[in-house]
Amino acid sequence: MPKVKSDRTSKTKSEATPTVKTDILMSIKQEHMNNIVSRKKNHEFRKYLISENIERIWFYVSSPDQHLRYAAVISKGKPIGEIEDEEGLGNADFNKGLKESKFAYEIHHLYRINSPLKHTELKSDYGVSPPQRYIYMRGKLFTDVVWEEQEKLF
Repeated sequence: MPKVKSDRTSKTKSEATPTVKTDILMSIKQEHMNNIVSRKKNHEFRKYLISENIERIWFYVSSPDQHLRYAAVISKGKPIGEIEDEEGLGNADFNKGLKESKFAYEIHHLYRINSPLKHTELKSDYGVSPPQRYIYMRGKLFTDVVWEEQEKLF
């Protein structure tokens, strides 16, 4: 049974305005998400440092999927050379400074959203568009899709 509250359509954009400062939403390409799900990739790499207050990344899988599908519990940002496990996809290159990315975020736990949200639902029900970089999670979206109630993959 999905553990997402079913009254999504009653939300207005103004109700979606408050943000949650421990969670961000970011877009990710399907191929990278597949590697995280399969555990081939155990770090997400970014060119920028995310606030140390961030505990989770919610992943919007971009075209062709276009759904909010996953939430990950992450580490604080690690600078180049500080990934201990070089077995994960991209880890050794990151440690050697061969990637454009300057920070790595270890994926400790991954959750699959029981009822993924389409791009159109995110926009109409929560006033959220897929970000180029990231955005803080909107309060109403965060309370409607309770991360602890989603399917824990690892």
